[in-house]
Amino acid sequence: MATSGLAGSTTRRLIERNEPLPEGFAIDAEGRPVTDPRKVKEGALLPFGGHKGYGLALMVEILSGVLTGAGISDEVKSMYRDFEGGGNNGHFIVALDIRRLMPLDRWYDRLEHMLEMLRASGPESPGVRYPGEGRWDAYAEGVQLGVALEESTVEALAKLAAEYNVRVPWEPAPGP
Repeated sequence: MATSGLAGSTTRRLIERNEPLPEGFAIDAEGRPVTDPRKVKEGALLPFGGHKGYGLALMVEILSGVLTGAGISDEVKSMYRDFEGGGNNGHFIVALDIRRLMPLDRWYDRLEHMLEMLRASGPESPGVRYPGEGRWDAYAEGVQLGVALEESTVEALAKLAAEYNVRVPWEPAPGP
């Protein structure tokens, strides 16, 4: 999960579409607000949630970078620009045995109760959703209907396939 107000992938998508960043999500190298997504790589994306989000982002950095001995801040390589060697990124994973805290049936009942409260706390449509729910819905739709690709992605894949003389799966196979 990105601890910034919006993910770096969103910034790249805005660049591809030639669209501006929403105000308040990024600063340039001098700390001035920017809406040009191309200026983010010289500056920074801001954390979500203001100073509270900054505190949560700092905690994530401490646990996944400092504690693990991995890179912190700009010591982590970009998975989009740096292809030599490892990324120097760390992961902090916590495993809890819920049964040591309460019976599993009680856990599931309490979790479902909380999710029902979330769903009931807002308008019926589109409704309040829990984190990841939209991704699971998109996954189910992709399994049923196939993966939707933007036209620019289809074009890039077709160009790459032609370069390597590979048939793209959405084109019919040549006849006998």
